[in-house]
Amino acid sequence: TTSTNYDTVGFPLYLKTNGTSSAMATYSINFTSTAAMTVVTGVRKLSDAALGILAELSGSTGTNNGTFYMLAPATGATYQFRSKGTTNVDVNTPATYASPITNVITGIGNITSPETTIRANGTIAATSSVSVGTGTYGNYPLYLFARSGTSLWFNGQFYGAIICGATEDANQITQAEIGRAHV
Repeated sequence: TTSTNYDTVGFPLYLKTNGTSSAMATYSINFTSTAAMTVVTGVRKLSDAALGILAELSGSTGTNNGTFYMLAPATGATYQFRSKGTTNVDVNTPATYASPITNVITGIGNITSPETTIRANGTIAATSSVSVGTGTYGNYPLYLFARSGTSLWFNGQFYGAIICGATEDANQITQAEIGRAHV
């Protein structure tokens, strides 16, 4: 209502990125005691023109072990989840998520009991049991909306994430996805 007083009644609460310079990072998050990861995100993708990092544990999953990322988009109208121990496995949704589109996207990774799964709107879109190598997830910053805050910019709206250093059961995943869908 003024330059210092904002009325959000009736408006969804989200972080909006511009696809060219908007990024955030946390301090390092210590996931070294777990080999399992569940990432639930609420997202509105506004462009399919270029790869966009929605969330990435570490500065680069390509060079660091014990990482994950969520791309929005991956290639065109898809989302991608990558899980990496000492090697990486990528899983993609079908190319049926053309922007602009709002989705709840969940990534599940397990290094010890190999699993890399991506879910879209409460349904498994793709899964793999190919080994992602060995080890645990690492102690890295979590980057949002860009790789290391410098490239692969996400263009869209971010409604939040739930990130657990565990493979949650089906009921817990469903409850988290419902929570992201109602944000």
